[in-house]
Amino acid sequence: MDLMKMDGDTFIDNNVTMEERIIEEDPRKRQQPSRCVTVCLGLLCAVLLAANIAQLIYHASRPVENTHGELQSHDALSAERSQLGAALSNKTEKKNQLQQSYNTLTANRSDLQTRYNSLWEDKEQLQSRYNALQGETEQLHTNYINLTTSCLEIAKQFQNKMVKAAVQIRSMPCQTGWRKFNDSCYIVSTVKKNWKSSRDDCSAVGADLVVINSLIEQEFVNGLIDSFKYAWIGLSLKEGTWRWVDGTPVTSTYWMKNQPNNANGESGLWRSFAKCKFGREGME
Repeated sequence: MDLMKMDGDTFIDNNVTMEERIIEEDPRKRQQPSRCVTVCLGLLCAVLLAANIAQLIYHASRPVENTHGELQSHDALSAERSQLGAALSNKTEKKNQLQQSYNTLTANRSDLQTRYNSLWEDKEQLQSRYNALQGETEQLHTNYINLTTSCLEIAKQFQNKMVKAAVQIRSMPCQTGWRKFNDSCYIVSTVKKNWKSSRDDCSAVGADLVVINSLIEQEFVNGLIDSFKYAWIGLSLKEGTWRWVDGTPVTSTYWMKNQPNNANGESGLWRSFAKCKFGREGME
């Protein structure tokens, strides 16, 4: 016969019917499982309550200095946070200043770039003008060299012609009544007139009153007239200065004391009658 373990540690015969089992069971034994659960729940609540109470007692019994340390740590963290906030504000302000400076520098750079471009264009224009002027200068220099060469050639030709003309003049005799000295011809008029009229007569024949340029010429002129006669020469007193008829001032004199004189306002009186001089370069 098989045995089974039931609540209440009761072993019954496996062959007993269900009805017999129910009749034979004790009603008080059927209520034991509910009571066990209730007891377990009560114990669990008691354990939890004890744990909470122990935790409260633990926290309540912590030393005061630990709390003070936490407060100091909190204050330090707060101060550090304030410092970090101030540093952040300072960095933000500096960042804004740097941004403003960057914007200003960017604007200045743009302005400088614009001015640089303008100056570059001006430089290019000036370079073009310089190149053009350089070309013109080179052309003018070339023209100058050509003109200088031409002028030298013309001057050389003119000099040759002058030499030939001088040779021809020296070889040419003077007109009748005229006396030759070097390259000029001289004549003494026998008509007595004042200085201006005498000069007009000389001009009428393409000559002028004599201009004495050297002692040799003066000695030649002295031989043309008598020692007892007087003559007009191409000299006049203007504004207190003696000047020759060609406009040059008197720088050298070769005559005697008190000569020449103005003959009471009649300009250059020298011994006798008017004396004309005809030179190779025209009137003298």
